[in-house]
Amino acid sequence: MTPDEFRTLSEGTAPTSVVDILLTARSAAVGQPAYITTAVADTLGTAPRRRGG
Repeated sequence: MTPDEFRTLSEGTAPTSVVDILLTARSAAVGQPAYITTAVADTLGTAPRRRGG
């Protein structure tokens, strides 16, 4: 979905400032490696499983 498509889809559901913040965050994340945490293991007490495995 392009930023313009997101803006159009978000009309009337979120303030423009929120849409701007979300698009800025998305733009900053594009091309960056995923941020990985230990939250699942910390919460469940066991390592997460791979999808389908």
